[in-house]
Amino acid sequence: MTSFRPENLSPLATALLCLVGTLPAQGDKSARIVQIAEGQHIQVDGFLDDLAWQGVEPISPLTQVDPNEGDRPSLRTRVRICYDQDAIYFAIECEEDPDLVRARIMHRDANLDPDDRVSFWLDTFNDRRFAYWFQIGAAGGRSDGLLANGTFNKNWDGIWDARARVTEAGWQVEVVVPFKTVAFREDSSTWGFNFERERKENNEQSRWAWPLVSYRFESTSNGGTLTGIEGIRQGVGLDLVPYVKFSASRDRNVSKHTSRLGDAGLDLSYRITPALNLRLTYNTDFAETEVDERRSNLTRFPLFFPEKRAFFLEDAGVFEFGPPNRRFTTMTPFFSRRIGRGDSGEAIPLIVGAKLTGRVGDWNLGMLGVHQDEHVDSDSKFSDDRTLGVMRVSRNFGRESSAGFIATTGRPTDPGEAMTTGFDFHIGDSRAFGDGKGYDVYGWWLDTQLEGPGGDGNAYGVRLEYDSKTWDVTWTETHVEEEFSPELGFVRRTGTRSHRLFLTHDWRNTDGGFLRRWTFRLMPSLTTTEDGGKGSYRVPL
Repeated sequence: MTSFRPENLSPLATALLCLVGTLPAQGDKSARIVQIAEGQHIQVDGFLDDLAWQGVEPISPLTQVDPNEGDRPSLRTRVRICYDQDAIYFAIECEEDPDLVRARIMHRDANLDPDDRVSFWLDTFNDRRFAYWFQIGAAGGRSDGLLANGTFNKNWDGIWDARARVTEAGWQVEVVVPFKTVAFREDSSTWGFNFERERKENNEQSRWAWPLVSYRFESTSNGGTLTGIEGIRQGVGLDLVPYVKFSASRDRNVSKHTSRLGDAGLDLSYRITPALNLRLTYNTDFAETEVDERRSNLTRFPLFFPEKRAFFLEDAGVFEFGPPNRRFTTMTPFFSRRIGRGDSGEAIPLIVGAKLTGRVGDWNLGMLGVHQDEHVDSDSKFSDDRTLGVMRVSRNFGRESSAGFIATTGRPTDPGEAMTTGFDFHIGDSRAFGDGKGYDVYGWWLDTQLEGPGGDGNAYGVRLEYDSKTWDVTWTETHVEEEFSPELGFVRRTGTRSHRLFLTHDWRNTDGGFLRRWTFRLMPSLTTTEDGGKGSYRVPL
């Protein structure tokens, strides 16, 4: 009798076994991390000379992704990980000629592409959908973000620290991520994890788990695991940020009296459990919010600007709906920038707001309620105070699939009531046809109901994706009715049917030489009216 070997199966049988979850993944990696001994501690200064590091073994070596997939990296990278009750620590040593280390950028949330850098992400629920992403450059520059169902949100800022320094052997970095910064499942000792190093000297990328060109490093469904995480704590889980502002002025030409103005408010965040977070805000002040990038709009359609306010950014991935908008954003039922901003961009005071987000088992929950103050916009149009709400519920099933529901209520500026409801699903497997070859199927449907005439319309669509080492094919069909109007969402264009194809073919030279990679890309799109009339088309390369 012959033994069972996955490589002896036909492609169809392999795909079926992957779908039902009985075939072990051929690129998964796992590392068991240790807890720091009692009485020891780690000072994050970039020197790696703390006693606690001496007993920590490095995780398994990295594997080259680019330019030669599957090869051993040209220089070694040692990654050690440990934790105590309050935080997880990383010690990373990157071999390199110190004269060749690119170390220029030091400020926070910068684009670190010009520097040598390392990146890692932590899937604290080990559900292959959500993760916290961190990146550190050789000069100490830091970036962070959220990964959620294929989307990447770099506007999130977490509380963590890292120190880097160039040494005689290359460069090294020390990192600490407090458990207070992240949400996690209390009863789980396993986290999803992946690590990547990028050398600028030869543009080489090396990765720990699933080092395949066809998988993006930010793909949380293709990573390894960290085990042995036990006895950690998040503390009280209470963050309180109050503010007080006061001003006094006097115009001696008008009055002898001094006019005084003052205001106060607070933000409160409380983790009911490590996986469930309640955030409250009163008389909200967004004075510290980062300004938008300057952009020019040469079309008749609105531009999409990302959210930057901390109150809305935390756990923003829970509210994501439909397929990930990796290349363009044309429609979303919930766009948080519609809250607290008028039609002309002016700020609208928020009297009070509450947000409950988290994960319970395979369920993801997001609930948001905000009460806006009355205001007068730049066109002298008065709007009274009003309450706005959003609810998003989704459930994970299988290894990478999910389905969910969303509902929004309220109109931010116009009078009357409005409601948007819809559901979406994602069925996919990134290894359905073997390592590095997978598919994704997304579908969604939305309905809007407005008080008074107009605004009662539907929108629906489907997206099919196939990814491999050499091919990336995406086909999207979208139908948006003329009266479709998500009052708390964003829609670029209504009354249309759109057909989009994204086709990419990569050719890689594995024999060396001047030309290492050649990419052919075709992105035709056709947009028509609802009845198929003339619209517009594009064929960018």
